[in-house]
Formats: sequence, structure tokens, C-alpha cells
Amino acid sequence: MDEIPSVLACDVGNSAIHFAAVQGPNVAQMHTVRIGELAAIGAMLAETWRQMSAPKRIAAGSVNPPALKALAAAAARNLGEEVLVIGRDLPLPIETDLQDPGAVGADRLCCAAAAFDHIGVA
Repeated sequence: MDEIPSVLACDVGNSAIHFAAVQGPNVAQMHTVRIGELAAIGAMLAETWRQMSAPKRIAAGSVNPPALKALAAAAARNLGEEVLVIGRDLPLPIETDLQDPGAVGADRLCCAAAAFDHIGVA
């Protein structure tokens, strides 16, 4: 995949979806939508999307499949875009040796990969 300079990054958790526009090392204001209030997410995504530079994509890490499905539907309806899912469409840049990989959320693996990228090997 070609480098995409702007990403609408989404963290789909058990109680909320957090999202922000990311361009290189710059992260715009983060928005939060509680899981019980997902009807509002489409307009919020669209407003953030309009402010982003092209080319752009939307990506998500998720530990909550039903909320991810709601996010994907809102992105399709309001942005005309497919959500790229970390671990499904986007490989994690970290290898694991876990007995039960499903027991560790994509959010924690993404944090580990980002920490390694930031700190490196000592």
C-alpha cells in the first residue's frame, strides 16, 4: 500500500470509540463517542474527515466487534470509505508468541509497537 499521509485513527474499545486525525507525527484533537451514543458518530467522523488532507484513509484497532461494525457502517454511510482494521487489513508490525492471541487486544499490541518504534532497542 502506498504511504497515506492522513489517517483517521480509531480506537474501538468496550465503552467508547476514540478517534483523531493523524498526519505524520501530528495528532489532531481526539474525539470520544460512548458506545451507547453511536448514532452521533457519523457526523463527527464526517467533520473530522473534511478537515483532513488527501490522500487519506480510516483505520481502526478494535476489541469490540459490534462497535467496530457500527463504526464501519458509519464510515461507509458518511465518508464513502471502508475502515481498514488492524490485524485484519493492516498487519501489526510486531510478532507475538502468545498462547491465546485473542486474549490480548489490538489496542495493547498497537501500543507495544508504537513504544518500540519510539524507543527502539537499547
